[in-house]
Amino acid sequence: EFTSSGKQQFVDRWIGNALYAPGRDQGIRLEGMNASKTLEYAVGAYNGIARNININDNDDYLYSGRVGWMPFGEYKFEESSLDYPDSPLLVVAAGFVDNTVGTGTSAVDVFRLGYEVAFKWRGFNVQGEFFDETAENVSNVESDNEGYYLQAGYLFPNKKFEIAARLENIERDQAFSVSNLGSALKDFEGQGIGVSYYLNKHVNKIQADYFKYEDKVSGAELDELRVQLQIIF
Repeated sequence: EFTSSGKQQFVDRWIGNALYAPGRDQGIRLEGMNASKTLEYAVGAYNGIARNININDNDDYLYSGRVGWMPFGEYKFEESSLDYPDSPLLVVAAGFVDNTVGTGTSAVDVFRLGYEVAFKWRGFNVQGEFFDETAENVSNVESDNEGYYLQAGYLFPNKKFEIAARLENIERDQAFSVSNLGSALKDFEGQGIGVSYYLNKHVNKIQADYFKYEDKVSGAELDELRVQLQIIF
């Protein structure tokens, strides 16, 4: 979620983003990068109660950290290959989130690891993330929750037209919900393709994508077609 919603390769983020990305929160953060722009880091402490809420729900805090290695130079948080680099760019990173959600008998301790990789060279670009989460309630019952996505695209030499594809998968012991498909999902996958026409990079663009999602337990399916015009000013 470090990548702005306005700099996406598809109309929206992958379906598991709301489950695994903590999003905005009130807290304090320290971040930096070495002089050669090959190593970046960040650590922080936050309320851990999500965006737009200015009080903590308990006496615990959310702690997070991330470190990223960029052997060929800085890899900016922007999807696609609109910079069309003449030489390869790569980032390999890992991060964690440690938080307690709720209070009393409803409190749940959540520890999440995230691994990411992104690569681009000229018009070709690929990125993916894998999340491994353990959630434990006050009765010491543990839930293992995993999710990942992998997407790749090719921006043609005119730097205007791009095609892309994405694979998404979520496997959780704890139930979660997806609009129009259900609220007790545990094993869920999706595949989709997208096209983009960049009028002025990510500032002005037209995008469309088609995704097919499936609840692998019940067999319920959802087909989704999205089209958007983005104008940033």
